[in-house]
Amino acid sequence: MNGLGRVFTLVLMVTGLVLTGCSVNSDLGGAKIPNARPDTQVVGQPPTLLEASFAISFNWDGFDPDGSIVGFEWKISDNGLDGISVRDTLTADPMTGEKLHPWQFTTAYDSTFVVLADQADFAGDEIEPRSFRSHTLFIRAVDDKGAKDPLPAMISFTATTLVPVARLGETYYDGSAVGATQAPTTATLDYQGEDPDYSGKYPAQVRYLWKKATYSGAPENDPYITEKYIYYKDDNYEEVIDFGSEEWSDWFEYPIDELERRIVIPDLDIRDENDFQIGYLFAVQVKDVAGAVSVGRGYMKQVGNFTLKVFNPAVYLAENSSILRETQTNARNVIAAYQPLNFAWHADVSRYLGEVTAYRYGWDVVNPDNPYDDNWAIPPGVSPQHLFAPEKVFDEGAHSFTLMVTDNSDQVTVIRWDLEVIPYVDRDLQKPLLLIDGIADNATNAWPGSPSGPPYYDQEGFRNVFWEEALSSVQDFVWEEDRFDHVDIVGYEDLVNYKAVILFTTNAQGTVMRQFRTTWASEKFIWLDPYQRRGGNLFFCGGLSFYGFLQSRDNYMVPIIFDTSQEYLFLNDRRYVVGFGTRTLTDDSIVERGPLQYPYKTAGIAVLDWTSPDNANIYNRPLRGKYDRRPGCAGLKALVLDDDFRSQYEVSFGGTGIPDTIYSSASIDWKDEYYWEEDLLDFTQPYGIFSWGQDEFYDVNITSTRPTPYQLQICTDAPSGYCAEPMFRSVARFDWLRNKRWADGELDWPDSRYDDMDDICGEMALTSYEGVPDRSSLTNNRVFGFISYKMFAEKDWGKADIYWGFDPYRFDHETSKKAIYWVLRYFGLQVNEQVTEE
Repeated sequence: MNGLGRVFTLVLMVTGLVLTGCSVNSDLGGAKIPNARPDTQVVGQPPTLLEASFAISFNWDGFDPDGSIVGFEWKISDNGLDGISVRDTLTADPMTGEKLHPWQFTTAYDSTFVVLADQADFAGDEIEPRSFRSHTLFIRAVDDKGAKDPLPAMISFTATTLVPVARLGETYYDGSAVGATQAPTTATLDYQGEDPDYSGKYPAQVRYLWKKATYSGAPENDPYITEKYIYYKDDNYEEVIDFGSEEWSDWFEYPIDELERRIVIPDLDIRDENDFQIGYLFAVQVKDVAGAVSVGRGYMKQVGNFTLKVFNPAVYLAENSSILRETQTNARNVIAAYQPLNFAWHADVSRYLGEVTAYRYGWDVVNPDNPYDDNWAIPPGVSPQHLFAPEKVFDEGAHSFTLMVTDNSDQVTVIRWDLEVIPYVDRDLQKPLLLIDGIADNATNAWPGSPSGPPYYDQEGFRNVFWEEALSSVQDFVWEEDRFDHVDIVGYEDLVNYKAVILFTTNAQGTVMRQFRTTWASEKFIWLDPYQRRGGNLFFCGGLSFYGFLQSRDNYMVPIIFDTSQEYLFLNDRRYVVGFGTRTLTDDSIVERGPLQYPYKTAGIAVLDWTSPDNANIYNRPLRGKYDRRPGCAGLKALVLDDDFRSQYEVSFGGTGIPDTIYSSASIDWKDEYYWEEDLLDFTQPYGIFSWGQDEFYDVNITSTRPTPYQLQICTDAPSGYCAEPMFRSVARFDWLRNKRWADGELDWPDSRYDDMDDICGEMALTSYEGVPDRSSLTNNRVFGFISYKMFAEKDWGKADIYWGFDPYRFDHETSKKAIYWVLRYFGLQVNEQVTEE
C-alpha cells in the first residue's frame, strides 16, 4: 500500500497494549515447546520527529524465530489526552467491558497516518502560524501462532500543520472597508476557505456565526457596531467574535461546490424596537483534516459587518427579433402589424447574493399586483419556460407585455413594455408611391463632368432631377409630399400609407436608413419585411444596397453565402467574416443566422457578391477584392434583359417596354466613349480606369477558392419555382471592350496589347470565352436585377418585389426610366410615360 490508500484516520483513542498468552507445541506427543514471541522494529521514519507533518509515514518490520509474521497491530496515542501511556495495555474498560482504544490489524509494512495537530501556537512560529500535537505510534508484530510482541515498538513525534484560512466570499469581502455594507432582508452570505498544506487545498469543515452586532460598551444612542474602528476599539472584536461562544453553528463538511458555500439568513429586521438601524455580524471559521482551525477575525475579511436594506432584482428584458434592444426599465415602442415579438429575460441578484424565486409574465395584464389577473400567461415559477414568452403577433391596437420577478426576500421588480401596433392600411386608401432617397452624396466630385459637358460635382442635385422627372409621370405622386431625403427618418407608419415604395441607396447611407440598419451580433428587425408581406411592394436599387443590411464589418470575404453555419476564416493571422454563424433563440434552440438576414429572409437570395469590392476580400485571398477583380475589367458596363424574364412578362422595347440593353450613361460614364473616340482607351492608362465596382450580383459563386455548397431558395408560386428570378444580366466592361475591339477588326485583342491579363484585371477576374482563356470577365452575364417572389404568397394583390443591385441613375436615363416605368406599372400604378432625352 502507499499514499492515502494506507491512511488510517484516527479519532481520540484510549487504549493499552494487551499481552498475548503463551501457547505450547506438543507435536508427536513429546515435550511441549513454548512458541517464541515475535519482535518488532520501526525501520523508517520522517527526517524530523519534532516538527513532522500531520500526515506522517512510517515503515516497520517483524521477526519470528520459530515461525512467520502474519501481520501487525498498531495504535496511536495523543500523548496524555487519550489516557494511553507507554505501559497502558488496556483495550477495554474492566468495569463495563467497553472498548477503549483497540489495536488495529494490518498486513502492511508501512503506512501514512493522518493525525491531529489541533493545539494552537506552535513555538517559534512568527509569520505563518501552525497548530501541533504530540503523538506516539505503537506497533507490534503477530506471528502465525497468534502470538504478539509483548514489548511493542514505539516512536513519539510532534505533528504540525499550517493553520487553515477562512474569508468572506467575493461578494462582500472588502479588506479596505471602514464601515458596514448592505445586505437584503433575507441575507445570503458566502465564504471561502483554504488549507495551504493539504493537497486538496480545501478545509475539511466549516462553521459560521450570525448575530446582532451588540457589545458591552455600546452607548445607548448607538448600540450596534457598524464601523471598523468600533469593531477594533478596546478589542471589541474579541468579545463579539468569541470562538468559544455557543452562538456558532455546528461544524459541517466544507462544500467543494462554490454555489453550496452560501448561508441564507431569512426574515431579518432592518430596525429594532427602538427604531435603531441594526448592525449584524457574520463570521466564518474553517477546520482542516488535522483539526487545526482558522484564527482570523479581520473586519470585512473573515468577519462581515452588515446593515440591511430592501434590494430588488435587476431585470433585463429583451425583445430578440424586433425591438432591437434590452431594457431594465419600462419601455414603449411602435411596432408593425404582424411583427413577431420574442421576449426573453434574465434577472441578476448577484450583487446581493439573492435568489430568484419566481418569474411571471403576461400580455395586457390589467393589475400586476393581482395574482389572479386573467391575463397572466403562466403561474409563478423558475423553470426554463419561465425565461421566455412564445412568439406573439398583433394586427393592431395598443398592447403591453408585463414581467414580474420575485426574489427570496419577497422583493419584486416589474417591467412593462408598451407597444403601439401600426396596422396595415386598406389598399383602397393607400397613396400610390413613396420615394426614399437613402444616398448621402451632396457636393461630391466623384463624377466630374466631361471636357465638353457640365460637371457632376453635385450628384444630389442631378440625381434629384432624374428621379423628379421620372416620377412626375406617376399619377398622384407629389414630389414635395411623397419623398424622404437621406437626412430624414422614415418609420413603418410612413410606409404603410403607400401601395409601393422606391428605395435607392448605397450601403444604406443617410439618416433615413436608421430604421433599416442592422447591428453586429443581432438581427435588427427591418420594417421593410412586414411592409413587403402585406403592406405594399418594394422597388429597391443601388450599389452595395444589400450590404447596408448586414452588420458593419471591414473584413468580409465574398461571396457571402447565407445558408451556412460557417462564420470565420483565418488567413495570415487575421480573422475574416465569411458567414453569420449561429444564434440561440429564446427557447434555447440554435439556428443559423444567415437565413435571418434581410437579403435571405425577405428578398429571397442565397448568395451575395459585388463586382469589385472595396471593403471585402475574395474568399481565401489576401488582397481586397478590387485588386483581384479590378473594376476596369469586372465593372458593370451594361444591362441585358434576361431571356426568360422577357418571355414570361412579354417585355419588349418600344412603347412602354424595356430596351433589351441599357448602357451606362454617356454623360456620367463619359471617359470610355471619349477616349475610345480618341483611340486612347486602354486598361493601363489612368484615364481609362473604370470606377464602378460596388454593384451587386446574386445567387452565384464565381470564386473558385470557395467550395461552400448552397441552395437557391424555392418559392412554389414563382414561375420558375425559385424565389429570385433574373430580370437583368450584366455586360462586364471587359466583355464590352472586347466586343468593340473585335468589331473594330482587332481580333487578337487582348493579346495584341497586353502580356499578362492577371496583372491587368486581377487574378480572380477572368475566365475563358469560346474555349480561349482570359477572354471574358467572371462577372459577365450575372444577375444584377431580379424579381422576388419571397413575399408574394402573402400579398392579396399578387405582385412580387423588384431588386436592382445597381443605381439606375448611372445608366442611360431614357432607357433606365423606361425600365422604372415598367416596374411601377407592374406594381399596378398609373404611369403617364414621359421620357426626356439626355
